Amino acid sequence: MEISGFPIWEKLIVKISNPSPSLLFGGSIDTIVYTPISIPNTRIVNAFFATKLNGEIITKFFDGFKYNQYKFGNYTNLNEMTASKLAINIIKLDYYTCGSY
Repeated sequence: MEISGFPIWEKLIVKISNPSPSLLFGGSIDTIVYTPISIPNTRIVNAFFATKLNGEIITKFFDGFKYNQYKFGNYTNLNEMTASKLAINIIKLDYYTCGSY
């Protein structure tokens, strides 16, 4: 079994989308929870879970060491991750989790 790291539970990031007018008509608010994953015996973030909550739960695992499996460019949802956005998300999570460089 390959170990990518361990979750840093105390550094979860929760992002709630802006409510839209459709909420008045039965729409929902999307919530995304980012869970940073640290390399064993370090405080370096190398991966993360992104969990989307909006009436159903969708969890995706993104491993920074496997960036070459993604296309380059922008993405609009969890199903469209790219190598560039993967790197940016890991850098942001590492900064939030471990502090400045």
